[in-house]
Amino acid sequence: TSAQVGALSSDQVKTLQTEDLASINTAALRGMNSAQLAALTTDEIVALTTAQAAALTSNQVGGLTSDQLLKLETDDLRALSTATIKALSSEQLAALSSDQLATLTTAQVTALTTAQLRALSSDDLNALGTDQFKVLTS
Repeated sequence: TSAQVGALSSDQVKTLQTEDLASINTAALRGMNSAQLAALTTDEIVALTTAQAAALTSNQVGGLTSDQLLKLETDDLRALSTATIKALSSEQLAALSSDQLATLTTAQVTALTTAQLRALSSDDLNALGTDQFKVLTS
C-alpha cells in the first residue's frame, strides 16, 4: 500500500532491485516521498513503467536529481502531468537533454514558466519543434 511504501526508509529504498520497483503499483508508488525517490539509482529510474512515471506527483519529481531526470525515458517524460512539468525547478529542466525536451507535448511546453524557459540553452530551444514553438506564442 502507499502507507507501507511510504514507511520505508531511504536506506531500505536503496536496497530495492529494479524488478522490485517495477512491481510496485502506481497507488503504492504515490506513497514514496521525494527523499525516497532521490534514493533510487538511475537504473531504477529507467525501470519505472510509463504508468508509474505518470503517477508521480510534483513533489516526488521535485526531489529527483539531474542524473535521475536524464534517465527518464521519452514515454515516461511525456507521461508527466503538466503540473509536474511546471513544478520542475529551472535547474531540473535545464538538466534535461535537448532530445528529451524535444519530446515534450505541446501541453507540457505550454505549462513551462518564464523562469524555466530562461534556463534552457540555445541548443535546447533549437531542439523544440514548430508545434512546440507555436504554443509559446499563443
